[in-house]
Amino acid sequence: MPGVLSQTHWRRRIGSSSGCWEQVFLVLEGEGWVEGETGERIVIQAGEAAFWMDGENHRSGSEHGLTAMLIEGSELDIRLSLHAK
Repeated sequence: MPGVLSQTHWRRRIGSSSGCWEQVFLVLEGEGWVEGETGERIVIQAGEAAFWMDGENHRSGSEHGLTAMLIEGSELDIRLSLHAK
């Protein structure tokens, strides 16, 4: 069951976070990047999402700005749809 649902817009780097719940970071508009515990920076754009486990260290940000929806909660039930491009 989700605990927090929020939408945000930013143009900067968000500091490191370990999160206290599982998190889904869904980009609604724009482009940015996400990093997991490995520190590998991955580009993310509108229509894509990142998922972090409870307690997983991560960061995100954008050089040009993005709007994202963040869903946090314990035991999130995530179903992914894969489409061939």
